Amino acid sequence: MGGSYIELLALNDVSRIPEPTEATFSFAAFNRDFLARREGLSMLVLKSYDAEADRQRMAASGLRTYDIAHFERLARGPDGVERKVAFSLAFTSSPMIDDAGFFSCQHHFPENFWRPEYQCHANGAARVAGVRMVAQHPEEVAPFLCDFAGANEARIAGESLSIAIGDDELIVLPTADQTTPHFAAIEIAVADLDQTERHLLTAHMPFERVGQTLVVPASASHGVDLVFSDRGR
Repeated sequence: MGGSYIELLALNDVSRIPEPTEATFSFAAFNRDFLARREGLSMLVLKSYDAEADRQRMAASGLRTYDIAHFERLARGPDGVERKVAFSLAFTSSPMIDDAGFFSCQHHFPENFWRPEYQCHANGAARVAGVRMVAQHPEEVAPFLCDFAGANEARIAGESLSIAIGDDELIVLPTADQTTPHFAAIEIAVADLDQTERHLLTAHMPFERVGQTLVVPASASHGVDLVFSDRGR
């Protein structure tokens, strides 16, 4: 939807999960360990046109990088047709942020992955407009996040920090909780907030109207707040 999406993950056969090494980041092992601690949004992924160029950019910024992970397969659509999909991933990580993963993803056959007929949602979702992280000291994680996103600097907004990701943003909010920094909310832009409200009511989803947003609490959405805003207009 709008060039962005939320991927739902689950564990199957954990005995087949490869462990990470100094050179390789294990996507499966990271999410296995994440799910052992909590539910929620485990990773933030940026769109890539060249995963190797992203890896070099992150390395030049002083971030830890890993070998490019590449995988491909034939995906069978609802129409029964098999189409090739392939991806290259450039991972990075920070020792200050154990409960969140970061990588960029290059789609090699986007025409086989992005199908307009699969991007119409009853709740009116148009795109992922932002992500919110909580941290005891937002200013300590801001340099890493800026380097990952390719942003020049974080903008101070009260006690929180805002980091531009294209036209959208990553907001880091302060928290008094004794937890490591982690993602706490996803902002989903919709075209018609009233339509979204009607859909949530019909679906019997708990939510609260906060200003120009509708917030589905983490307790009802697997550990992450869903914030619907009218920025999809």
